Amino acid sequence: MDNQTTKIKSTKKISLIVDWKSGGDYPHSVAVDGSDNLYIADANNHRIKKIAPGGEVSTLAGNGEYGYQDGTGEAAQFNHPSGVAVDSSGILYVADYWNHCIRKITPDGEVSTFAGSSQGNEECTDEAAMDPKGVALDSFGNVYVADHTNHCVWKISPAGEVSTIAGSGYRGYHDSFGTDAQFDSPTGVTVDSNGILYVADACNQRIRKITPGGEVITLAGGTKGYEDGTGEAAQFNYPYSVTVDSFGNVYVADHWNHCIRKITPEGGVSTLAARFNPVRNPSSVAVDASDNLYVADLHNRCVLKIAFK
Repeated sequence: MDNQTTKIKSTKKISLIVDWKSGGDYPHSVAVDGSDNLYIADANNHRIKKIAPGGEVSTLAGNGEYGYQDGTGEAAQFNHPSGVAVDSSGILYVADYWNHCIRKITPDGEVSTFAGSSQGNEECTDEAAMDPKGVALDSFGNVYVADHTNHCVWKISPAGEVSTIAGSGYRGYHDSFGTDAQFDSPTGVTVDSNGILYVADACNQRIRKITPGGEVITLAGGTKGYEDGTGEAAQFNYPYSVTVDSFGNVYVADHWNHCIRKITPEGGVSTLAARFNPVRNPSSVAVDASDNLYVADLHNRCVLKIAFK
């Protein structure tokens, strides 16, 4: 791990946005809007939190009790919300994991069910099957979902129509097109300005890429471990979340390696911030309009900002 510690020095500035060590909160996922407000999926407390640019923390929705209820603010209920994404209008989409659905939250805190059902099943063939861990949005308002248990990636149109982008519904590893491809427990998804999806394929220890034509390609990763390198020479240990900046660089919350990794568009993997100094178990990464990086550190119960400019 000495190599990881050395690589922290290349980061320009790491700062603490909020520290919840004494409050019992577990920030599972982070998203940032155009006004630099942060949104946190507080999974174990079944709430969605908002952090203003000045650091003020408030509850946007959820009453702290697990359940399934649409409503406004604390009248709503979630069951282990695991992923968040926000659109240009400030509307938030939540991967409500144990409710097997995607929830939608307006800026005023009104919660509705966008897709899925509170009753899941074992087949990756209809919207009731969702076990959503990660969620992302493109510029057309389409929502993409990393379905952890069903080993597939969904697309949900703005009208709520659900289709399978990639994944056979069965655990495995196979680069191919659409439902001929295979994943093993995907947990995170993001989309770039060209409509290319990037998937944190956690149990395959890989970052996968899905083209607009539906082809699934391995960008980086191979066997479990820790190794910087290019393509399949690099190693991850349960890569949990991905985000992409305006230059096409992909950032990975490498959960059990306790670090943040950076992948260039050519597939070169390096370590950006590492083991316990300052991150412990990163579960989510997000970038803002200035390409600053935000990290939700699950077991350190904090949110970090990594600035590059």
